[in-house]
Amino acid sequence: MTLLGTNRRRALGSGFVVVLAAVTALVAGLLTPVTPATAVVADSTAATQVATDLSATDVSGASAVATDIAQMADLSLFRPGNIISDAVFFNKNTMTESQIQAFLQTQVPSCRSGYTCLKDWYDTSRTTSADAMCGAYSGGVRERASRIIYKVAQACGINPQVILATLQKEQGLVTHVWPSTWRYTIAMGQGCPDTAACDTRYYGFFNQVFGAAWQFKRYANPPGTSQYFTWYAPGKTWNVRWHPNASCGSSPVYIENQATANLYYYTPYQPNAAAIRAYSGTGDACSSYGNRNFYRYFVDWFGSTHGNSAASRCAAPYGASSAFKTYVLLSEQTARKAPRTTCADGGVSLDAGTVVQATSVTADKNWIQVHVDAVDRWVPRDQVRYASATESVCAMPSAASARKTYVVSVATVTARVAPTSACDAGSAEVREGTVATAIAVSSDRDWLKLAFAEGHRWIPRSDVRYASSDESACTLPVDFGDAVKTYTVRPGGLTARVAPSVECTDVLQARAGETFTAAAVTEAGDWLMFWTDDGRAMWAPRSAVEYSSRMDVCDLGAAVRSASKTYVVSARSVVGRLSPSAGCGEGSVEVSSGVVATAVAVTAERDWLKLAFAGGQLWVPRDAVRYASAGESVCTLPTDFRSAFKSYVVLPGGSTARSAPTVECGAGVRDLPAGTGLTAMGVTADGDWLMFQAADGADLWLPRDTVDYASRVGVCDLGGSVRSAYRTYVVSGEGAVGRLSPSVGCADGAVEVSSGVVATAVAVTAERDWLKLAFAGGQLWVPRDAVRYASAGESVCTLPTDFRSAFKSYVVLPGGSTARSAPTVECGAGVRDLPAGTGLTAMGVTADGDWLMFQAADGADLWLPRDTVDYR
Repeated sequence: MTLLGTNRRRALGSGFVVVLAAVTALVAGLLTPVTPATAVVADSTAATQVATDLSATDVSGASAVATDIAQMADLSLFRPGNIISDAVFFNKNTMTESQIQAFLQTQVPSCRSGYTCLKDWYDTSRTTSADAMCGAYSGGVRERASRIIYKVAQACGINPQVILATLQKEQGLVTHVWPSTWRYTIAMGQGCPDTAACDTRYYGFFNQVFGAAWQFKRYANPPGTSQYFTWYAPGKTWNVRWHPNASCGSSPVYIENQATANLYYYTPYQPNAAAIRAYSGTGDACSSYGNRNFYRYFVDWFGSTHGNSAASRCAAPYGASSAFKTYVLLSEQTARKAPRTTCADGGVSLDAGTVVQATSVTADKNWIQVHVDAVDRWVPRDQVRYASATESVCAMPSAASARKTYVVSVATVTARVAPTSACDAGSAEVREGTVATAIAVSSDRDWLKLAFAEGHRWIPRSDVRYASSDESACTLPVDFGDAVKTYTVRPGGLTARVAPSVECTDVLQARAGETFTAAAVTEAGDWLMFWTDDGRAMWAPRSAVEYSSRMDVCDLGAAVRSASKTYVVSARSVVGRLSPSAGCGEGSVEVSSGVVATAVAVTAERDWLKLAFAGGQLWVPRDAVRYASAGESVCTLPTDFRSAFKSYVVLPGGSTARSAPTVECGAGVRDLPAGTGLTAMGVTADGDWLMFQAADGADLWLPRDTVDYASRVGVCDLGGSVRSAYRTYVVSGEGAVGRLSPSVGCADGAVEVSSGVVATAVAVTAERDWLKLAFAGGQLWVPRDAVRYASAGESVCTLPTDFRSAFKSYVVLPGGSTARSAPTVECGAGVRDLPAGTGLTAMGVTADGDWLMFQAADGADLWLPRDTVDYR
């Protein structure tokens, strides 16, 4: 057989492995067939049951799953030359055996009768000796699949998450609810070339998992083995085909690391743009999906294939195409280094109305790349509109960076938002003698972009000269933020200067008691800028002023910036407030010392931080917190959890509660004995952890698998096996009652659901007489005969399942607002016009923060656009 020539098996739907004859001989003595210890029904039986299964859609032969995989992976970030990092691929310690088993049970809670799913599969493993690829493996009789995966990962130094993603992309075993024996026989596609029958020496689940892991290590040509694998060697550029059909062609790919080379040896095709756009669907005739699916499953389940580093969050997108149109920003935006909201590094703040020139667009058309001075950054496509011909002349140009200091040398000069005299929008007059730093220069060198008090503006190069060393003391700051608070000069007065530096001698004296409203603040928060009556911009030391009294101490009253660092409450106790003001007592909550939370905003003066707590987002004084250490950061509170209300009891063996939903968190640990009763207040987005409140008011998190429903032995028992479901329904019966369990006798936590409510099903009983629907308050069971399928028009009113709890008070802004039964303007159900001034208290907020949920006087849940209300 020729090297990587004809010895390939299909890599379309499942991406089967490439196996070389010489390597087969190397491991033939280690891997021999073993008979699975668990019997399952034959394929012919499975074929007759497909038509009756609620969700099985085995179109390609490897995708009949319990539920649809949630579309979390951003495939625009797929990098063909660096699909997964070496650090992640070869990290054997990402999951324990129990975590692997819990993961498998989460993916398939209930297997179809007569079949054995991966969570319950057992096999007989073989004792093997250590070699250059893997350490010794101690075999056993009737070892669980999770144990085999864990032990192989430890022996061979392969991430167990890599094994799980491969099992899924090869045979769909992780989520399959009626797998045949054959799927276990060739679970990893090991020994199954593209153009020949599978090698029987590799048959059996253990043989497949161990053989594939061994193969992954062999691809790196470890010491003591021949240099056999060289075709996709890292550090070089190789032509990687799109499809087994050679007529589809290939493209050059620079292979950055060994892990990516391993994936191409295993499945020697890269996804084309059509496959990327299709996400989990079918692309075109030249699409292959093996490596796309590996990437998708891995990211969906375990996060980035490059860990949580800033480099992975800000990786360059794959499949972007050129763009050339001009756009206007609809709102203030942070232009990012990569088309992903989690990429906060290197962001550039752009004001609403900024005109930008697009250079690229992602494959999914959701982000555009624009010129921002000397760099390129990404903004969401839905936050821009096309620019008119008049607006286009004010587009931000491509420019080179510059960092020299200049003095305005003419009496007055017009500073513009673009380097052309044709652009009048946002122009400002700058006085002679103003000292500013250039941050960019136009490509023709005729214009400089300088940092003025009005913001960054372009002026002709001929209107400035280089600043002397004395003049440079009055240079304006390059980076400063907006400010809006009113201040009073403290006793002793202050000396204001034309630049935020005590070295600057151009000064203005202000007496004690004088007031001014700040317009800007330095990045460090130690100087404030204000405008004088004659139009001059002056800077005052922050230490020389204090806040003036305010009519509404709970008004936001301050410009804020985004923030992302993690903090620990260091004060003995601190009060979290709805507004960054010590006088705001409305909705305040006492926060205990030691709580770890992530900041989402900071005031321009940097004296208050907005932190994300379990109950919502609150402002705390900056001096009441400190940066979290790496060890403390593992106890960070989650921001993406849902409200919950069910009652639970701790199972035999007890449970360990923690201050954050992760076993790595050692803070607030409390051992709870079996039988302890608790009522859940929240649940993590993945459903793995529940939040309760202890008697002393502390928030505790418990693993979901250590508790069960409190009424499990009574009428509120789950009531039998259930299957996943996903269709959308409308409550058609009057006074339908949602229950914690599919039983009319279960009154615990029962909630009446109004007719016309639209919700998505997440589960159905085996008898199909009850559906579990996702409502705004949580998931409840309703009788199947109390609902009907939603029409296309009704489906736009589906309630969201990914929203957070909220508690702030709001008032409808001038112009009024329109409330709806679901958070989308397309929903025409339950529409109510609310006049300006209507007061409401939020109960929930959508994941993107664009819609707030309130409860009307008649008990109806209403959703309002966030931009039509303000803090009360």
